[in-house]
Amino acid sequence: NAGDAQTVVVIAKDAYGNVCAGSKDKYGAWVGNKVFGDTVHFTSDTDDDPTYTGELPELPSDYCFTTSDQGIREFANLVVFYKMGDDRWLKAQDTSYDTIYGEAAGITVLPGPLGTFVVSPTAATTNVTAGNSIGIIGTAADSF
Repeated sequence: NAGDAQTVVVIAKDAYGNVCAGSKDKYGAWVGNKVFGDTVHFTSDTDDDPTYTGELPELPSDYCFTTSDQGIREFANLVVFYKMGDDRWLKAQDTSYDTIYGEAAGITVLPGPLGTFVVSPTAATTNVTAGNSIGIIGTAADSF
């Protein structure tokens, strides 16, 4: 739901799909099933959408994997989307190699809990003579 914190797990894998639980060689290249020690940066669909309006999602800060991560890092309750939609995405990308990334696409964000009623027209913009009527529209909306 919009506004709910979610947990994301990033698993660093080599070109063969093995979890990088071991290190890089002296040239900085991945060697077999070695530890991933680079930094990942998180982005979402809002980063690529110049027409996006609304509150930006909360994403984890850049994170440098350590040996103790063994190639797997959980980011508990650090992702929050505020805008509903059914085609949202989240990407974790190596800051050193832009071709190394993982993406969760097709994320569905449902509306958050009821936050307000929006009434139109408002009393400040409408005058009605006694005995006459006007149409009023009320819309339930979440806080986002």
